[in-house]
Amino acid sequence: MYDPNNLKAAYRKGKALCGLNRYKEATNILQNLYQRMKGNTSIKQITKHAEMLSYENENGKYDYLRIIDEFHERSKIKKDIKGNDVWIYEAGPRLDHANFLNENIKIDLIEGKGRGWIAKCDIPEHTLLMVSKALIVVFTNEVLGTIISKTSNDETSQIHVHPCAEELATRIAQKIFAEPYYCPEVYRLYDGLNLSTNERIEIITNNIVSFTIIANALKHNVFGLVYSEFLKTTLTGVGLWTLPSYFNHACIDENVNQFFLGDLLFLRTNRPISKGEELIINYKDASFCYEERSSYLKSINIDCQCRICKLERSESQEIKLRMTQLLKTYDESIKPKLLKSHNVDLSLIKELEYVITELRSLRKEHSDLGFNTIELISTLAYTYRESGNNKKALSILKEAYDLYKTTHLKEIHNIILDIIIISLDLELIEEAKKWFDMILKIVVEPIMGKLEDDKPKWRKEALHLAGKILPEIISIAEILEIV
Repeated sequence: MYDPNNLKAAYRKGKALCGLNRYKEATNILQNLYQRMKGNTSIKQITKHAEMLSYENENGKYDYLRIIDEFHERSKIKKDIKGNDVWIYEAGPRLDHANFLNENIKIDLIEGKGRGWIAKCDIPEHTLLMVSKALIVVFTNEVLGTIISKTSNDETSQIHVHPCAEELATRIAQKIFAEPYYCPEVYRLYDGLNLSTNERIEIITNNIVSFTIIANALKHNVFGLVYSEFLKTTLTGVGLWTLPSYFNHACIDENVNQFFLGDLLFLRTNRPISKGEELIINYKDASFCYEERSSYLKSINIDCQCRICKLERSESQEIKLRMTQLLKTYDESIKPKLLKSHNVDLSLIKELEYVITELRSLRKEHSDLGFNTIELISTLAYTYRESGNNKKALSILKEAYDLYKTTHLKEIHNIILDIIIISLDLELIEEAKKWFDMILKIVVEPIMGKLEDDKPKWRKEALHLAGKILPEIISIAEILEIV
Protein backbone atom coordinates (compact mmCIF):
# COMPACT_ATOMS: atom_id res chain seq x y z
CA MET A 1 0.00 0.00 0.00
CA TYR A 2 1.40 3.39 -1.01
CA ASP A 3 1.90 5.76 1.94
CA PRO A 4 2.07 9.42 0.75
CA ASN A 5 3.82 10.37 3.98
CA ASN A 6 6.68 7.99 3.22
CA LEU A 7 9.09 10.23 1.30
CA LYS A 8 11.11 7.39 -0.21
CA ALA A 9 7.95 5.63 -1.35
CA ALA A 10 6.66 8.85 -2.91
CA TYR A 11 9.95 9.31 -4.79
CA ARG A 12 9.93 5.73 -6.08
CA LYS A 13 6.27 5.95 -7.09
CA GLY A 14 6.86 9.20 -9.00
CA LYS A 15 9.68 7.59 -10.98
CA ALA A 16 7.61 4.45 -11.62
CA LEU A 17 4.63 6.45 -12.88
CA CYS A 18 6.91 8.29 -15.34
CA GLY A 19 8.03 4.88 -16.63
CA LEU A 20 4.37 3.87 -17.08
CA ASN A 21 3.66 7.06 -19.10
CA ARG A 22 1.36 8.35 -16.32
CA TYR A 23 3.08 11.70 -16.38
CA LYS A 24 0.43 13.89 -14.73
CA GLU A 25 0.12 11.59 -11.72
CA ALA A 26 3.90 11.46 -11.46
CA THR A 27 4.13 15.25 -11.60
CA ASN A 28 1.54 15.73 -8.84
CA ILE A 29 3.30 13.28 -6.51
CA LEU A 30 6.76 14.73 -7.17
CA GLN A 31 5.61 18.35 -6.84
CA ASN A 32 4.10 17.55 -3.46
CA LEU A 33 7.30 15.78 -2.48
CA TYR A 34 9.43 18.75 -3.58
CA GLN A 35 7.29 21.13 -1.48
CA ARG A 36 8.28 19.09 1.54
CA MET A 37 11.97 18.73 0.55
CA LYS A 38 12.83 21.96 -1.29
CA GLY A 39 16.53 21.68 -0.65
CA ASN A 40 16.85 18.26 -2.30
CA THR A 41 18.54 18.69 -5.70
CA SER A 42 17.70 15.22 -7.07
CA ILE A 43 14.00 15.65 -6.26
CA LYS A 44 14.04 19.08 -7.90
CA GLN A 45 15.59 17.59 -11.05
CA ILE A 46 13.19 14.66 -11.33
CA THR A 47 10.22 16.96 -10.65
CA LYS A 48 11.28 19.30 -13.47
CA HIS A 49 11.75 16.29 -15.74
CA ALA A 50 8.31 14.93 -14.88
CA GLU A 51 6.82 18.36 -15.61
CA MET A 52 8.53 18.36 -19.01
CA LEU A 53 7.18 14.87 -19.79
CA SER A 54 3.67 15.90 -18.75
CA TYR A 55 3.86 19.03 -20.93
CA GLU A 56 5.10 17.04 -23.95
CA ASN A 57 2.41 14.41 -23.48
CA GLU A 58 -0.46 16.89 -23.12
CA ASN A 59 0.56 19.48 -25.71
CA GLY A 60 2.74 17.70 -28.27
CA LYS A 61 5.37 20.42 -27.83
CA TYR A 62 9.00 19.27 -27.94
CA ASP A 63 12.35 21.05 -27.83
CA TYR A 64 13.69 19.53 -31.05
CA LEU A 65 17.08 21.25 -30.91
CA ARG A 66 17.65 19.90 -27.43
CA ILE A 67 16.48 16.41 -28.40
CA ILE A 68 18.78 16.29 -31.45
CA ASP A 69 21.72 17.42 -29.30
CA GLU A 70 20.73 14.80 -26.72
CA PHE A 71 20.59 12.14 -29.44
CA HIS A 72 24.07 12.99 -30.75
CA GLU A 73 25.52 13.09 -27.24
CA ARG A 74 24.01 9.77 -26.21
CA SER A 75 25.03 8.13 -29.51
CA LYS A 76 28.70 8.46 -28.62
CA ILE A 77 30.62 5.21 -28.50
CA LYS A 78 33.92 3.90 -27.22
CA LYS A 79 35.87 0.70 -27.68
CA ASP A 80 35.76 -1.89 -24.94
CA ILE A 81 38.65 -4.25 -24.15
CA LYS A 82 37.46 -6.59 -26.93
CA GLY A 83 37.39 -3.83 -29.51
CA ASN A 84 33.58 -3.67 -29.66
CA ASP A 85 31.63 -0.44 -30.10
CA VAL A 86 29.86 0.22 -26.79
CA TRP A 87 27.89 3.22 -25.56
CA ILE A 88 29.56 5.87 -23.43
CA TYR A 89 26.14 6.32 -21.79
CA GLU A 90 24.76 3.05 -20.48
CA ALA A 91 21.41 3.20 -22.32
CA GLY A 92 22.82 4.70 -25.50
CA PRO A 93 20.49 6.89 -27.58
CA ARG A 94 17.31 5.79 -25.81
CA LEU A 95 15.82 9.16 -24.94
CA ASP A 96 13.61 9.97 -21.96
CA HIS A 97 10.75 11.92 -23.54
CA ALA A 98 7.00 11.48 -23.50
CA ASN A 99 4.61 9.83 -25.92
CA PHE A 100 1.99 12.03 -27.59
CA LEU A 101 -1.20 11.17 -29.48
CA ASN A 102 -3.22 13.75 -31.40
CA GLU A 103 -6.87 13.52 -30.31
CA ASN A 104 -8.04 14.12 -33.89
CA ILE A 105 -7.02 10.68 -35.20
CA LYS A 106 -8.33 7.20 -34.46
CA ILE A 107 -7.80 3.56 -35.43
CA ASP A 108 -10.62 2.21 -37.56
CA LEU A 109 -11.30 -0.57 -40.05
CA ILE A 110 -10.08 0.24 -43.57
CA GLU A 111 -11.67 -1.59 -46.49
CA GLY A 112 -9.26 -4.15 -47.94
CA LYS A 113 -6.55 -3.40 -45.38
CA GLY A 114 -7.75 -4.20 -41.89
CA ARG A 115 -7.09 -1.59 -39.22
CA GLY A 116 -5.54 1.78 -39.86
CA TRP A 117 -5.39 5.39 -38.70
CA ILE A 118 -7.94 7.88 -40.02
CA ALA A 119 -8.62 11.58 -39.43
CA LYS A 120 -11.61 12.40 -37.20
CA CYS A 121 -11.73 15.94 -38.67
CA ASP A 122 -9.84 18.11 -41.16
CA ILE A 123 -6.17 18.32 -40.16
CA PRO A 124 -3.74 21.01 -41.42
CA GLU A 125 -0.42 20.32 -43.13
CA HIS A 126 2.59 19.65 -40.85
CA THR A 127 0.41 18.76 -37.85
CA LEU A 128 2.07 16.49 -35.29
CA LEU A 129 -0.01 13.32 -35.11
CA MET A 130 2.03 11.15 -32.81
CA VAL A 131 5.26 10.79 -30.90
CA SER A 132 5.95 7.22 -29.90
CA LYS A 133 8.74 5.76 -27.81
CA ALA A 134 9.78 2.28 -28.90
CA LEU A 135 8.55 -0.60 -26.80
CA ILE A 136 11.96 -2.14 -27.49
CA VAL A 137 14.74 -1.05 -29.82
CA VAL A 138 17.98 -2.90 -30.59
CA PHE A 139 20.95 -1.14 -32.14
CA THR A 140 23.32 -3.03 -34.40
CA ASN A 141 26.40 -2.54 -32.24
CA GLU A 142 24.57 -4.17 -29.30
CA VAL A 143 24.45 -7.41 -31.28
CA LEU A 144 27.40 -7.29 -33.69
CA GLY A 145 29.76 -5.18 -31.62
CA THR A 146 30.05 -2.58 -34.36
CA ILE A 147 27.98 0.48 -35.30
CA ILE A 148 28.30 -0.18 -39.02
CA SER A 149 26.25 -3.20 -40.08
CA LYS A 150 26.77 -5.26 -43.21
CA THR A 151 23.01 -4.95 -43.64
CA SER A 152 22.11 -1.61 -45.23
CA ASN A 153 19.57 0.81 -43.76
CA ASP A 154 17.32 0.04 -46.72
CA GLU A 155 17.10 -3.57 -45.58
CA THR A 156 16.44 -2.87 -41.91
CA SER A 157 12.71 -2.89 -42.44
CA GLN A 158 12.90 -6.63 -43.15
CA ILE A 159 13.05 -8.35 -39.79
CA HIS A 160 13.99 -11.75 -41.17
CA VAL A 161 17.23 -10.46 -42.71
CA HIS A 162 18.32 -8.06 -40.00
CA PRO A 163 21.09 -9.23 -37.65
CA CYS A 164 19.19 -7.77 -34.66
CA ALA A 165 15.97 -9.71 -35.38
CA GLU A 166 16.46 -12.52 -32.88
CA GLU A 167 17.67 -10.17 -30.16
CA LEU A 168 14.67 -7.90 -30.66
CA ALA A 169 12.23 -10.82 -30.38
CA THR A 170 14.03 -12.11 -27.27
CA ARG A 171 13.93 -8.73 -25.53
CA ILE A 172 10.23 -8.30 -26.25
CA ALA A 173 9.52 -11.77 -24.86
CA GLN A 174 11.49 -10.87 -21.75
CA LYS A 175 9.61 -7.59 -21.37
CA ILE A 176 6.21 -9.29 -21.64
CA PHE A 177 7.29 -11.90 -19.09
CA ALA A 178 8.51 -9.22 -16.65
CA GLU A 179 5.70 -6.71 -17.35
CA PRO A 180 2.61 -8.66 -18.48
CA TYR A 181 0.52 -5.49 -19.02
CA TYR A 182 2.42 -5.07 -22.32
CA CYS A 183 0.96 -8.37 -23.54
CA PRO A 184 -2.19 -6.87 -25.19
CA GLU A 185 -0.13 -4.09 -26.78
CA VAL A 186 1.97 -6.63 -28.70
CA TYR A 187 -0.52 -9.45 -29.25
CA ARG A 188 -3.20 -7.20 -30.79
CA LEU A 189 -0.88 -6.20 -33.62
CA TYR A 190 -1.39 -7.87 -36.99
CA ASP A 191 0.67 -11.08 -37.10
CA GLY A 192 -0.79 -13.05 -40.03
CA LEU A 193 -1.52 -16.08 -37.82
CA ASN A 194 -5.33 -15.98 -38.20
CA LEU A 195 -5.93 -16.85 -34.56
CA SER A 196 -9.58 -16.80 -33.50
CA THR A 197 -10.74 -13.99 -31.22
CA ASN A 198 -11.20 -16.45 -28.36
CA GLU A 199 -7.71 -17.93 -28.81
CA ARG A 200 -6.16 -14.46 -28.76
CA ILE A 201 -8.17 -13.37 -25.71
CA GLU A 202 -7.11 -16.51 -23.82
CA ILE A 203 -3.43 -15.90 -24.60
CA ILE A 204 -3.68 -12.25 -23.53
CA THR A 205 -5.73 -13.01 -20.41
CA ASN A 206 -3.24 -15.64 -19.25
CA ASN A 207 -0.21 -13.46 -20.08
CA ILE A 208 1.31 -16.27 -22.14
CA VAL A 209 4.72 -15.46 -23.62
CA SER A 210 4.30 -16.74 -27.17
CA PHE A 211 7.50 -16.49 -29.19
CA THR A 212 5.53 -17.47 -32.32
CA ILE A 213 3.17 -14.52 -31.98
CA ILE A 214 6.01 -12.15 -31.10
CA ALA A 215 8.14 -13.22 -34.11
CA ASN A 216 5.20 -12.90 -36.51
CA ALA A 217 4.10 -9.58 -35.04
CA LEU A 218 7.64 -8.30 -35.58
CA LYS A 219 7.75 -9.62 -39.13
CA HIS A 220 4.73 -7.46 -40.02
CA ASN A 221 5.29 -4.44 -37.77
CA VAL A 222 8.98 -3.85 -37.20
CA PHE A 223 10.52 -0.49 -38.07
CA GLY A 224 14.08 -0.16 -39.28
CA LEU A 225 15.95 2.78 -37.78
CA VAL A 226 16.91 5.07 -40.64
CA TYR A 227 18.48 8.30 -39.41
CA SER A 228 20.46 9.15 -42.55
CA GLU A 229 17.72 11.23 -44.19
CA PHE A 230 17.67 13.67 -41.27
CA LEU A 231 20.83 13.09 -39.26
CA LYS A 232 24.39 12.37 -40.29
CA THR A 233 25.02 9.06 -38.55
CA THR A 234 25.79 5.46 -39.48
CA LEU A 235 23.73 4.19 -36.55
CA THR A 236 21.30 1.40 -37.49
CA GLY A 237 18.93 -0.92 -35.70
CA VAL A 238 15.35 -2.19 -35.47
CA GLY A 239 12.50 -1.67 -33.03
CA LEU A 240 8.82 -2.09 -32.31
CA TRP A 241 6.61 1.00 -32.08
CA THR A 242 3.11 -0.32 -31.40
CA LEU A 243 0.75 2.59 -32.20
CA PRO A 244 2.69 3.64 -35.35
CA SER A 245 2.38 0.02 -36.53
CA TYR A 246 -1.28 0.73 -37.36
CA PHE A 247 -0.33 3.20 -40.11
CA ASN A 248 -0.77 1.51 -43.48
CA HIS A 249 1.57 1.82 -46.47
CA ALA A 250 1.78 3.43 -49.90
CA CYS A 251 4.93 3.55 -52.05
CA ILE A 252 4.10 7.15 -53.08
CA ASP A 253 1.52 9.79 -52.14
CA GLU A 254 1.85 9.04 -48.43
CA ASN A 255 0.34 11.87 -46.39
CA VAL A 256 2.38 11.37 -43.21
CA ASN A 257 6.12 11.87 -42.76
CA GLN A 258 8.04 9.91 -40.14
CA PHE A 259 11.41 10.54 -38.59
CA PHE A 260 13.41 9.02 -35.75
CA LEU A 261 15.32 10.71 -32.94
CA GLY A 262 16.94 8.01 -30.83
CA ASP A 263 14.15 5.58 -29.96
CA LEU A 264 11.47 8.24 -30.53
CA LEU A 265 9.34 8.15 -33.68
CA PHE A 266 7.67 11.41 -34.74
CA LEU A 267 4.84 11.45 -37.30
CA ARG A 268 3.47 14.59 -39.02
CA THR A 269 1.10 15.26 -41.88
CA ASN A 270 2.83 16.43 -45.07
CA ARG A 271 -0.30 17.96 -46.61
CA PRO A 272 -3.81 18.98 -45.50
CA ILE A 273 -5.94 15.96 -44.49
CA SER A 274 -9.71 15.70 -44.92
CA LYS A 275 -12.09 14.29 -42.34
CA GLY A 276 -12.37 10.50 -42.72
CA GLU A 277 -9.18 10.26 -44.83
CA GLU A 278 -6.79 7.43 -44.10
CA LEU A 279 -3.35 8.39 -42.79
CA ILE A 280 -0.59 6.66 -44.73
CA ILE A 281 3.16 6.25 -44.27
CA ASN A 282 5.81 4.69 -46.46
CA TYR A 283 7.43 1.32 -45.68
CA LYS A 284 9.51 1.12 -48.87
CA ASP A 285 9.48 3.99 -51.34
CA ALA A 286 9.49 4.21 -55.13
CA SER A 287 13.27 4.64 -55.30
CA PHE A 288 13.28 0.83 -55.15
CA CYS A 289 12.30 -1.04 -58.28
CA TYR A 290 8.88 -2.71 -58.44
CA GLU A 291 10.35 -6.21 -57.98
CA GLU A 292 12.10 -5.22 -54.73
CA ARG A 293 9.09 -3.38 -53.36
CA SER A 294 6.53 -6.03 -54.24
CA SER A 295 8.71 -8.86 -52.93
CA TYR A 296 9.05 -7.19 -49.55
CA LEU A 297 5.40 -6.11 -49.36
CA LYS A 298 4.15 -9.59 -50.28
CA SER A 299 6.27 -11.03 -47.47
CA ILE A 300 4.16 -9.01 -45.01
CA ASN A 301 0.85 -9.68 -46.81
CA ILE A 302 0.47 -6.26 -48.46
CA ASP A 303 -1.01 -5.93 -51.93
CA CYS A 304 -0.15 -2.30 -52.61
CA GLN A 305 -2.65 -0.37 -54.72
CA CYS A 306 -0.77 2.93 -54.94
CA ARG A 307 -0.45 4.74 -58.28
CA ILE A 308 3.09 3.60 -59.06
CA CYS A 309 2.40 -0.07 -58.25
CA LYS A 310 -0.74 -0.10 -60.40
CA LEU A 311 1.14 1.53 -63.28
CA GLU A 312 4.13 -0.82 -63.08
CA ARG A 313 1.88 -3.88 -62.93
CA SER A 314 0.02 -2.68 -66.01
CA GLU A 315 3.09 -1.93 -68.16
CA SER A 316 3.76 -4.37 -70.97
CA GLN A 317 6.89 -6.47 -71.16
CA GLU A 318 7.88 -4.47 -74.24
CA ILE A 319 7.84 -1.21 -72.28
CA LYS A 320 9.78 -2.75 -69.40
CA LEU A 321 12.46 -4.09 -71.76
CA ARG A 322 12.75 -0.73 -73.50
CA MET A 323 13.21 1.04 -70.13
CA THR A 324 15.89 -1.46 -69.14
CA GLN A 325 17.74 -0.94 -72.44
CA LEU A 326 17.66 2.86 -72.14
CA LEU A 327 18.87 2.83 -68.53
CA LYS A 328 21.63 0.38 -69.43
CA THR A 329 22.78 2.69 -72.21
CA TYR A 330 22.95 5.56 -69.71
CA ASP A 331 24.75 3.56 -66.98
CA GLU A 332 27.28 1.81 -69.22
CA SER A 333 27.87 4.23 -72.08
CA ILE A 334 26.81 7.80 -71.40
CA LYS A 335 27.31 8.40 -67.66
CA PRO A 336 30.93 7.16 -67.35
CA LYS A 337 32.04 9.29 -70.30
CA LEU A 338 30.26 12.44 -69.15
CA LEU A 339 31.50 12.29 -65.57
CA LYS A 340 35.11 11.41 -66.43
CA SER A 341 35.65 13.76 -69.35
CA HIS A 342 37.04 17.26 -68.73
CA ASN A 343 35.78 18.43 -72.10
CA VAL A 344 32.06 18.05 -72.66
CA ASP A 345 31.21 16.08 -75.78
CA LEU A 346 28.07 17.67 -77.25
CA SER A 347 27.15 14.41 -78.94
CA LEU A 348 26.93 12.76 -75.50
CA ILE A 349 24.59 15.50 -74.33
CA LYS A 350 22.36 14.80 -77.31
CA GLU A 351 22.43 11.07 -76.50
CA LEU A 352 21.47 11.75 -72.89
CA GLU A 353 18.65 14.08 -73.93
CA TYR A 354 17.40 11.40 -76.31
CA VAL A 355 17.40 8.74 -73.54
CA ILE A 356 15.48 11.09 -71.19
CA THR A 357 12.93 11.91 -73.90
CA GLU A 358 12.44 8.21 -74.70
CA LEU A 359 11.99 7.27 -71.04
CA ARG A 360 9.45 10.03 -70.57
CA SER A 361 7.54 8.95 -73.66
CA LEU A 362 7.05 5.50 -72.12
CA ARG A 363 5.11 7.14 -69.26
CA LYS A 364 3.84 10.23 -71.05
CA GLU A 365 0.41 9.92 -69.44
CA HIS A 366 2.02 9.61 -65.98
CA SER A 367 4.81 12.18 -66.24
CA ASP A 368 5.13 12.64 -62.46
CA LEU A 369 5.86 8.91 -62.05
CA GLY A 370 8.95 8.88 -64.24
CA PHE A 371 11.27 8.51 -61.27
CA ASN A 372 13.84 6.65 -63.37
CA THR A 373 14.76 9.93 -65.11
CA ILE A 374 15.68 11.94 -62.00
CA GLU A 375 19.34 10.91 -61.91
CA LEU A 376 19.62 11.40 -65.66
CA ILE A 377 18.15 14.91 -65.45
CA SER A 378 20.59 15.82 -62.67
CA THR A 379 23.48 14.51 -64.77
CA LEU A 380 22.25 16.53 -67.76
CA ALA A 381 22.06 19.72 -65.68
CA TYR A 382 25.56 19.04 -64.30
CA THR A 383 26.89 18.56 -67.81
CA TYR A 384 25.39 21.81 -69.10
CA ARG A 385 26.85 23.61 -66.10
CA GLU A 386 30.29 22.12 -66.79
CA SER A 387 30.01 23.30 -70.39
CA GLY A 388 29.32 26.85 -69.20
CA ASN A 389 25.61 26.94 -69.95
CA ASN A 390 24.27 27.70 -66.46
CA LYS A 391 20.96 29.08 -67.74
CA LYS A 392 20.15 25.79 -69.46
CA ALA A 393 21.19 23.83 -66.37
CA LEU A 394 18.95 26.00 -64.18
CA SER A 395 16.01 25.55 -66.53
CA ILE A 396 16.41 21.76 -66.48
CA LEU A 397 16.53 21.60 -62.68
CA LYS A 398 13.48 23.85 -62.24
CA GLU A 399 11.54 21.65 -64.64
CA ALA A 400 12.55 18.56 -62.65
CA TYR A 401 11.46 20.22 -59.39
CA ASP A 402 8.04 21.15 -60.80
CA LEU A 403 7.56 17.60 -62.06
CA TYR A 404 8.47 15.73 -58.88
CA LYS A 405 7.88 18.17 -56.00
CA THR A 406 4.64 16.54 -54.85
CA THR A 407 6.15 13.05 -54.50
CA HIS A 408 8.37 14.00 -51.52
CA LEU A 409 11.41 12.25 -52.98
CA LYS A 410 14.72 12.66 -51.17
CA GLU A 411 16.31 13.77 -54.45
CA ILE A 412 14.33 17.02 -54.28
CA HIS A 413 16.80 18.26 -51.64
CA ASN A 414 19.71 17.88 -54.05
CA ILE A 415 17.80 19.45 -56.93
CA ILE A 416 17.03 22.56 -54.86
CA LEU A 417 20.62 22.82 -53.58
CA ASP A 418 21.85 22.70 -57.20
CA ILE A 419 19.31 25.38 -58.18
CA ILE A 420 20.63 27.64 -55.41
CA ILE A 421 24.27 27.11 -56.38
CA ILE A 422 23.61 27.83 -60.07
CA SER A 423 21.49 30.87 -59.20
CA LEU A 424 24.45 32.19 -57.20
CA ASP A 425 26.76 31.53 -60.17
CA LEU A 426 24.38 33.61 -62.31
CA GLU A 427 24.27 36.29 -59.56
CA LEU A 428 20.52 35.80 -59.17
CA ILE A 429 20.67 36.53 -55.45
CA GLU A 430 16.96 37.07 -54.82
CA GLU A 431 16.18 33.89 -56.77
CA ALA A 432 18.71 31.98 -54.67
CA LYS A 433 17.17 33.37 -51.45
CA LYS A 434 13.69 32.27 -52.57
CA TRP A 435 14.89 28.69 -53.15
CA PHE A 436 16.90 28.81 -49.92
CA ASP A 437 13.75 29.56 -47.91
CA MET A 438 12.04 26.73 -49.75
CA ILE A 439 14.62 24.08 -48.86
CA LEU A 440 14.84 25.41 -45.32
CA LYS A 441 11.13 24.73 -44.87
CA ILE A 442 11.28 21.38 -46.68
CA VAL A 443 14.02 20.22 -44.30
CA VAL A 444 12.68 21.68 -41.06
CA GLU A 445 8.87 21.65 -41.24
CA PRO A 446 8.56 17.83 -41.16
CA ILE A 447 10.29 18.07 -37.77
CA MET A 448 9.27 21.39 -36.20
CA GLY A 449 5.91 21.87 -37.89
CA LYS A 450 4.62 24.80 -39.94
CA LEU A 451 6.92 27.84 -39.97
CA GLU A 452 5.23 31.23 -39.98
CA ASP A 453 6.84 33.79 -42.28
CA ASP A 454 5.50 36.67 -40.20
CA LYS A 455 7.33 35.48 -37.11
CA PRO A 456 10.79 37.10 -37.05
CA LYS A 457 12.45 34.22 -35.20
CA TRP A 458 11.38 31.46 -37.59
CA ARG A 459 14.46 31.62 -39.84
CA LYS A 460 16.92 31.72 -36.92
CA GLU A 461 15.35 28.69 -35.24
CA ALA A 462 14.99 26.85 -38.56
CA LEU A 463 18.61 27.54 -39.52
CA HIS A 464 19.85 26.25 -36.19
CA LEU A 465 17.95 22.98 -36.64
CA ALA A 466 18.69 22.66 -40.38
CA GLY A 467 22.40 23.02 -39.70
CA LYS A 468 22.29 19.87 -37.59
CA ILE A 469 20.51 17.97 -40.37
CA LEU A 470 21.90 19.36 -43.63
CA PRO A 471 25.17 21.21 -42.87
CA GLU A 472 25.43 22.50 -46.46
CA ILE A 473 22.58 24.87 -45.64
CA ILE A 474 24.73 26.89 -43.25
CA SER A 475 27.50 27.51 -45.80
CA ILE A 476 24.89 28.67 -48.35
CA ALA A 477 23.24 30.89 -45.72
CA GLU A 478 26.61 32.52 -45.07
CA ILE A 479 27.07 33.23 -48.79
CA LEU A 480 23.59 34.74 -48.94
CA GLU A 481 24.36 36.71 -45.73
CA ILE A 482 21.29 35.25 -44.05
CA VAL A 483 23.09 34.21 -40.85
